[in-house]
Amino acid sequence: MKKFLSLVMIMSFLLSIHQKAYLQKYKYGDVKIDLLNLAECDFYKGADAMVTYIAGDNSVLYSDGEGFYSVRKVKKQVKIFNDRAKDAGTNHVVFYSPKDRRGKIKFRGLKGKTYHLENNKIVETKLKDDNIFETQINNYYKRISFTMPNIQKNCVFEFEYELQSEYFYNIDEWHIQGEYPVVYNEFYTSTPKYYRYQISVTGGIPITKDENNTYDVKLHYKSTTSDGISRSSQIESVAFPFNKRALIHENIPPIENEPYSVNTSDQMAKITHQLILVDWPGEMIKNIAIDYPNFTKSLLDDSNFGNVLKKGDFIKDFVVPIQNEPQLETADKVYKTFIEKVQWDGYHHYRTEMSGKTLFKQGKGDSGDINLNYIAALNEMGIASFPVIMSTRGNGTPHPVYPDFSDFNYVFAVSVIGEKLYFSDATSGLGFGILPIRCLNGDGWIVSENGADWIKTKKDFSGRHALLSNISFADNKMNMKSSEVRSGYFAFADNEILKDNEADFIKSKYQPDNVILDSMLIVEKKINSIKSQFVSHWDFEDENLKYVYPFELRPFKDNPFKKEKRSTTIDFPFIQEYKLLTHIDIGADEVFEVPQNIHAAMGENAIVFKYTSNFNNSLGKLSINIDFKINQTEFLQEEYPELREAFDNIIKKISEPVIIKKKL
Repeated sequence: MKKFLSLVMIMSFLLSIHQKAYLQKYKYGDVKIDLLNLAECDFYKGADAMVTYIAGDNSVLYSDGEGFYSVRKVKKQVKIFNDRAKDAGTNHVVFYSPKDRRGKIKFRGLKGKTYHLENNKIVETKLKDDNIFETQINNYYKRISFTMPNIQKNCVFEFEYELQSEYFYNIDEWHIQGEYPVVYNEFYTSTPKYYRYQISVTGGIPITKDENNTYDVKLHYKSTTSDGISRSSQIESVAFPFNKRALIHENIPPIENEPYSVNTSDQMAKITHQLILVDWPGEMIKNIAIDYPNFTKSLLDDSNFGNVLKKGDFIKDFVVPIQNEPQLETADKVYKTFIEKVQWDGYHHYRTEMSGKTLFKQGKGDSGDINLNYIAALNEMGIASFPVIMSTRGNGTPHPVYPDFSDFNYVFAVSVIGEKLYFSDATSGLGFGILPIRCLNGDGWIVSENGADWIKTKKDFSGRHALLSNISFADNKMNMKSSEVRSGYFAFADNEILKDNEADFIKSKYQPDNVILDSMLIVEKKINSIKSQFVSHWDFEDENLKYVYPFELRPFKDNPFKKEKRSTTIDFPFIQEYKLLTHIDIGADEVFEVPQNIHAAMGENAIVFKYTSNFNNSLGKLSINIDFKINQTEFLQEEYPELREAFDNIIKKISEPVIIKKKL
């Protein structure tokens, strides 16, 4: 007897042709010569590539054997205009797939082709298995990467795949925008009527088409009855109502990368679904959209989160408690023990299945493995510590009212010592009390039974850039010797880059417009401080008239804020302080003209800039000094014009020359 019947949901993709010759009804394997010959995107000139078609169909299905499950089908077609877009052919799909456990989400049905013209004939190249790579990126997530073959100028590629999930009630967000302009974007959902979602379409892109309808699907299932003597089975059916929605967008501009914009995903046009409640007939309404107190309770009850925090006794095999030892010293010992024993694998997470003992034995783990066990160890040693879960820089901003587990991707520690709070992250090696730059992103959520709340992650973290230069003259050359010290978060950031190539790092960082760099040397490299020395020169032709630019090694070569309007919040990762001092030799037979001193501030000292000069007659030295500090790390869009103008004025001032002339 047939026991299985799946719901058949057929979606037809209709693409109207309107006035664009390259628009075509999408059908896999059917690419027209007109599209291959297309030279540019007509609604976004200058694009390196464009997505001609992308569609997602998120449908809930049913089988008697598996119950409800969801299938998301994705189809995408891309036109490449030039070689700068070759990387568009590499794609990644990340999904939940716990290690050493039956996968909850299955990736299947991947196929793809690339098309190009040879002698005005279409040549197809299929995506092969050796271009498809599967990676278990941590204990919970898997990544499928595939590179489309034969990507070249003017080609077209397309691919399709689907994800089957037991989490049928969860609908992942759908991106309307992306790196390249999109001609046509379709997203379909089909969900049980009894599941109520809060649907948000954000980003300000006009909706071309929005259709809703309800339909019934007859579900067949097997029922068994018993009279105490024998059992009998029969196939029964029930009409089950579904809601279907189609959202279509056309001619969508790409997300533009703006300087000091960290969470572009927050501004990206997208479609999100939040399950609010379940209202089955004849049953009480079940509210799904939990608040943060219930979210916190759920985490504390989780065996892979809250239970781990109670098991820190493993640390006593490595750190011996000392009576009356200052808590700050004890915390530092625990921190250094983790840095010594465990290496971070580079992956972000905020749960763990790993005990502290196993972690130390393996010597490697993700941020959840390390920091949850680290917090447990701190508490075991008498340091009151709590997990702070957050979304790292670039990962977006969690909803402030309705929590979603998928919005968070990281955890670090906050410890109470005396009357002060200390942040720490045992994956970073930066020291107790310091967070890595990836964590400086808005607010984090303290997970605590009694003190759960939002807490700002940036605090007063800062970086300092100090530059001392001496300029002298000989043989028609201006010679400059400079010493630089970058400390705090500037050093943290530089050390990450210096891991790869020290020489290339220096060359890329210091290439003045008019200066020949003779030598460069990093004389001291510490976690929180990097000291460098530079020797450079530039030629001049007229000894009677010299234009000297005191700050050729200035931190900002030009204004990073060039656009007149801004669509995103400006986000400096930390407070930035610049101290620049240049001494210039002035001969006894010379006079000079120096730029005017100024002292300016934006807002309530959000940015402070001071330019001063002083001449020591006995030494024959002119000293130019700049103090520049960015005290405010986040600026709203409405503050952008003032910020842009402030940077304009600062860059112009830093770039002004000192004019040195021979006395008449």
